[in-house]
Amino acid sequence: MFAVANVLSLLRISKRSWRRRAADAGFTIADEGTFNGNWFAVLQKPKA
Repeated sequence: MFAVANVLSLLRISKRSWRRRAADAGFTIADEGTFNGNWFAVLQKPKA
């Protein structure tokens, strides 16, 4: 249930806000696009 709640909460924010939150956490977006009409992003983990 926790995973479903997290996914649903991500759907409630804009792509711009989502990108900013990922960047604030230190991630970069390696790729993004749409699949079956839904937006996706592939995040790149920060280097240690």
